[in-house]
Amino acid sequence: MPEEIDDNDALNDDTEIGAIDGENKADKFQRLAIARVNRAIHSIRLIGNLASRSNYDYTDEQVTKITDALINEVAQVKLKFQPKTGVPLFTL
Repeated sequence: MPEEIDDNDALNDDTEIGAIDGENKADKFQRLAIARVNRAIHSIRLIGNLASRSNYDYTDEQVTKITDALINEVAQVKLKFQPKTGVPLFTL
């Protein structure tokens, strides 16, 4: 089981500040993706810390709302990375 993460833990966001001279689009994508995905994973783990029944009271409905919201956002991200398909033209 992953170790619990303290809310005060900070990720190094320096990798996302400003552009790097001579950086091409692929390098920029990789630099930003690494920083943003690591930050997202960190935040998701913090949400997981809320599962501690010794510290929090919550309902199954609240858990479902949280997990559904996360799943829906990941699905939206996946869709954004799918190739764009043309909208079919109207026909009769």
